[in-house]
Amino acid sequence: MREDADSPYREGVVLDRPIKSGKGSFVNCGTVKLVQIDKVLQPNVRVTVKMLPETEKHKKYFEGRVVPPETPRTHGALYWGYTIRLASSLSHVLTQCPFRDSGKYDVTIGTSEKGDPVDDFQLEGFKHLLIVFGGVKGLEAGLDNDEELIGISEPRHLFDYYLNTCPIQGSRTIRTEEAILVSLSALRPVVFK
Repeated sequence: MREDADSPYREGVVLDRPIKSGKGSFVNCGTVKLVQIDKVLQPNVRVTVKMLPETEKHKKYFEGRVVPPETPRTHGALYWGYTIRLASSLSHVLTQCPFRDSGKYDVTIGTSEKGDPVDDFQLEGFKHLLIVFGGVKGLEAGLDNDEELIGISEPRHLFDYYLNTCPIQGSRTIRTEEAILVSLSALRPVVFK
């Protein structure tokens, strides 16, 4: 987002800067002026800020209020990027769903060069979608190293869909950060319709 872009929400980093008693911390949100928030927070913490209307044009800073990271998406209907979470094993990826409303994912997709072609993929509505990417050795290594998944022979049996999102990849492996972009591009017409 550009520094002069008008947006109701911004991401920022709390600064280690002196503040007056009764005032909140300053945050660098990439705007022309710093943003003073409604709370005192530890420096170097990432925060999502709801920007408040500018009341006095001559102020040296903007004002904002700290909100949960999902607020721009849930209350502002804005695209605010994708979310990730760390899990200690492949089974925990699937069983420790963070959504309180359902406790599970509606649709799970595993990605692999051994998967079905993404070109034939069709998807109906969903509320919570999980896309799983393997490491350098693929999802097979995650399955082999997970003691809770003994007896499952192939990763494809863990997912609703097992897709090859990078057909004709031309190299032995694809780095995860590249696979994410390629896969989201390949899935966009089906997932974001």
